[in-house]
Amino acid sequence: MSLKLERWCIWAGFLVLLVVIATLVPSPGYMDAQYYFAGGRALFQNQGFYEQFVWNYLNEPAGLPQPSHLYWMPLPSVVSYLGMLAAGRDDFWGGRILFILLSSFIPLLTSLAAERAGLGRREIRLASLLSVFSGYYWVYLTLPETFVPAMLLGGVYLITLMVLNHPAAPLYLSAVLGVICGLMQMTRADGMIWLAAAGIYLLLVEWRDQGTFPVKARRLAFSEAALFIGFISVSGAWYWRNLSLFGSLFPPGNSRALWIETYNQTFAYPVNHLTFQNWLSSSLAEHITVRLNALGSNLLTLIAVNGLIVLFPLALLGYSTWSKKLWAQTMAGLGGLVIVIMSLVFPFAGSRGGFFHSFSGFQILIWILAPVGLGKILQWGQKKRRWEIEIGWKVLALGLIGLSAIISMFIFYMRIAITAEKPAGWQTEETTYRTVESVLINKGVPVSERIMVANPVGYYLVSGRQAIVTPDSPLESFFELASKFDACYLAVEPDHVKSLQPLYLSSSPIDGFCYFDTIGDVKLYTLCGVPECRR
Repeated sequence: MSLKLERWCIWAGFLVLLVVIATLVPSPGYMDAQYYFAGGRALFQNQGFYEQFVWNYLNEPAGLPQPSHLYWMPLPSVVSYLGMLAAGRDDFWGGRILFILLSSFIPLLTSLAAERAGLGRREIRLASLLSVFSGYYWVYLTLPETFVPAMLLGGVYLITLMVLNHPAAPLYLSAVLGVICGLMQMTRADGMIWLAAAGIYLLLVEWRDQGTFPVKARRLAFSEAALFIGFISVSGAWYWRNLSLFGSLFPPGNSRALWIETYNQTFAYPVNHLTFQNWLSSSLAEHITVRLNALGSNLLTLIAVNGLIVLFPLALLGYSTWSKKLWAQTMAGLGGLVIVIMSLVFPFAGSRGGFFHSFSGFQILIWILAPVGLGKILQWGQKKRRWEIEIGWKVLALGLIGLSAIISMFIFYMRIAITAEKPAGWQTEETTYRTVESVLINKGVPVSERIMVANPVGYYLVSGRQAIVTPDSPLESFFELASKFDACYLAVEPDHVKSLQPLYLSSSPIDGFCYFDTIGDVKLYTLCGVPECRR
């Protein structure tokens, strides 16, 4: 079988597998995927980049609807929208159909990257199959999320660096690299880091050339200009939108995320205490401890999630083979910078999933490094133990694929399994919210009334009711929010903020909170202490 035919066979098999996975994951399931799906549906319904919920208060929203994608970037929602256009429907299948199709090309892109890196046929095949059995990623590959765009863009970025490794490379490739960085930026806000690394890479390529300084400087100027033009051609419209709305390139409140001292402060209200001065006045030892813990958590994620434990040491060995290649050095430096930023600058977001999202852009690199590392082990075995390389490769490669497949299936099962804690499996939260909504409707509460919940995005999707997030704040702040957003109902869920503990433990009236009903593990209240809510 030719390499080309082999690639398309793996692609077809993986596409079938993805459809099976998608059937077993029938809903977004958690806030990130719900958010991007909701954004795509808003575009499909001609609502533009606006949203009907508030999931944090960092940008001090004035009311609903409000501008969307102030914290998260818009590309996954745009891809979801394009899928809805293609399918002619705005349900979840329409919103994720393009993600399923794009995911199916991951093994193909991995194969191309491995070939470009100079790997042999068996190494290319192993890298492709490792990308099929991707461990923790299975459940996310069929969802409207950042994983698939970041993974594919990271792979294309890697291949482009390999092609751009000499000064004589066509100028348009610098612009292509800029476009990739722009798409990465529109996927996740850390795309700027990829742009910076690309700019440094172009500089180093020219620096290593033997030409005269004026010639190198001129080529570098053109290359950097093409890089920037490519980047801004993709992202420029979004920054123009921000300038029109806020008078700045970035939403004004996002910088507050730098100064949070606990993860739950992401949802605090009011947010005027999230300042550098307040952060500086807190314990330095606690700041250091938080960041060291985040670093440890992120390194563990790198080893166990991205490296799937067994692939990580092989990838390290593989990198040692390519460590003198400029593109490999650039990717390693870029990866190290992501680890630093997600551990030291954004320790809470990073350790709570941000690093996992960001590092998906390096996943194809890990998959093509692992076969190189395996080859080094076999070479050592041949030299020291007289191993038969061909037999050893067949046994160990098959073992890696089999182990990766078992790990992938086990993790996937654990994510979707029905348990005592998750009685509806993957859809537990959404099922709970549907039940809460049916109680509200049956008791005569119109959909126009707003509610406070832990996950307002998920609640809005299953009900159509506008919702705001329960703040990590004293109870007095709930009254201010209820008045500001006209949100008179409160759902106190098992996973609630500390200030709601008295309301969760008791059904007795508590200073302006009137008990409404209990639905399973959720208690409903009205904020009767707010005049607007006394109806």
